[in-house]
Amino acid sequence: MDNKIAAIVVLYNPGISFIDNINTYSKYVDNIIVIDNSSANNHHLLAGFQTLTYIPLNENMGISSALNIGCNKAIELKCNLALTMDQDSSFEKDQITRFISLSNGHFTNLDIAIVAPSWLCSQSVDLTVECNSVITSGNLVRLSAWQSIGGYNEDYFIDEVDHEFCYRLRDAGYKIVLLGNVSIRHNLGNPLLIKWFGRTITSSNHSVDRRYYLTRNRLLCRRDHPQYKRPFISVLFRDVVNILLVEPHKLRKLWAIACGFYDYKIGRAGKRP
Repeated sequence: MDNKIAAIVVLYNPGISFIDNINTYSKYVDNIIVIDNSSANNHHLLAGFQTLTYIPLNENMGISSALNIGCNKAIELKCNLALTMDQDSSFEKDQITRFISLSNGHFTNLDIAIVAPSWLCSQSVDLTVECNSVITSGNLVRLSAWQSIGGYNEDYFIDEVDHEFCYRLRDAGYKIVLLGNVSIRHNLGNPLLIKWFGRTITSSNHSVDRRYYLTRNRLLCRRDHPQYKRPFISVLFRDVVNILLVEPHKLRKLWAIACGFYDYKIGRAGKRP
């Protein structure tokens, strides 16, 4: 069966630059599905695209819900692969052509649920690695695999959605493949750095709400998938130190971390109340 690809792009109060990002891969896919978590309607910004479906949610329903809506729409459009993209992610031309070409070979193996690009790429290294999890942006997801495990977990809302999804795929017997010679441009947070006693300290500078979800959902993921060992205490300690040394809104972010821990303990999931 020929691969038919739908790019699923999740928006949240985007700047105009997201149009340029979509342009880096739009001609290499069969359909574009834009799921908009913004309160404002952004359909007018997308008038220049052909074969585009715009689905406004009129509120932030989270990345997991948006991805599930997009995957269902992709299946309705008779696609068998989904290219899941953040609004701030993009490809160089040589990267997207290499990615789509390579993916066709990999997806003859029905055991492979996800083919993912790397963040950093060595053009001379043809390296394919099987791994336990990858971030969402840039993934080519087999929609039959997505369907077989019940989609993305909407209890997670945002953060750890990607890792939790991958762990369930792995538990179901699927493989996740990372391509070392294909890269994607992707921003993590709004990075800040300072010089401190001659040492450069970099912090992701995530928002207050993201600090809540990162804390709560890392704990949820560790509880739900204990067989996948990922550090939590050391990461939390690093985050707290970075907030204290580098980031603004220190008290609000530390309080958000505390709230995330508390909501995990009482079993509260989904959107932050």
